[in-house]
Amino acid sequence: MKNDERHNIEAIVHTIGTIESDENLHKMVLDALPALVARVDRDVRFHYTNQRYEEWFGVRSDQLVGRHVSEVIGTQAFDRNRAHIEAALEGKRVHFEDTRVHSDGSERWLSFDYVPATDKAGDVIGFYALGADITDHKRIEHLLRELATDASSNTGEQYFQDITHHLTNTLEVAYALVGEVDADESRAIRILAMSPSEVIPAGTLRRLPGTPCGSVFAQGGLCFPTGVQKAFAADALLSELQADSYIAVPLRAKNGEPLGILAVMDTAPMNDTVFITSLLEIFAARAAAEIERLRSERSLKESEQRYQRLTANLPGIVYQRVMKPDGRIEYPYFSPQI
Repeated sequence: MKNDERHNIEAIVHTIGTIESDENLHKMVLDALPALVARVDRDVRFHYTNQRYEEWFGVRSDQLVGRHVSEVIGTQAFDRNRAHIEAALEGKRVHFEDTRVHSDGSERWLSFDYVPATDKAGDVIGFYALGADITDHKRIEHLLRELATDASSNTGEQYFQDITHHLTNTLEVAYALVGEVDADESRAIRILAMSPSEVIPAGTLRRLPGTPCGSVFAQGGLCFPTGVQKAFAADALLSELQADSYIAVPLRAKNGEPLGILAVMDTAPMNDTVFITSLLEIFAARAAAEIERLRSERSLKESEQRYQRLTANLPGIVYQRVMKPDGRIEYPYFSPQI
């Protein structure tokens, strides 16, 4: 754990302990904290919890107080955390990550800190439990691992297909696409990959005016949690896809030149827009680098072809002679006349 995070937790615990005697102030401060906060006694029963616990487990705080932790988090989670609980009751500070089932039925990741609670004599009377939802972080971490594995062997078109595939699966959205600004027509993008791939084949040219894609560069990104069809009524594709939400970020070269866009769409509203935008921005840099690499590769190939056409039409023989460091002579190129 980073030092600043450790200091923040220590400050929270110190504040909680200092104001415990003032019940109203104590509750107000606890409920204002974004983290799950509780104090557990030596019998491993909740001494108090904050409002986040109510939201998480769907049970009022006064109904949690006095209950054994295993009754609230479940026996399996309790068994996984037993060693951490015992360590905290021995006076040791503990940090770990584990999953919990939210009241909405979803399984989420939490980062926990158990900090021993002591009385005036210094004896351990329980521990403070602080939990922060890190589900989004874990989702990004998982996606990065998957893409890193794929990227080790895939480049170009396959890499873009990997990005769109993983984005639709991880974000549970209907569509994802990567598009490159067309070299011959700057007011259009050429689709490099889309998931599902059968919706718009790679290589399809999509004109920008009147579409959400056309607004991405001007606005530095675009976010419509809902209502994108209404905002771009002239875009027939949105209607065809039954798109309701749209989030996109621009892909730019190192010099700031527009290269393309990375976008996701869904047929329902997208709620977690901050997370989705952050995730797209992470992959935008890698996607832009791949487009630049491909452009450089194409440019080199075109240059070689021009060179070969030029030498093929020259009288006589054109060749390349290279002396290696060990003194060997190699001839990597001869014109066709030979």
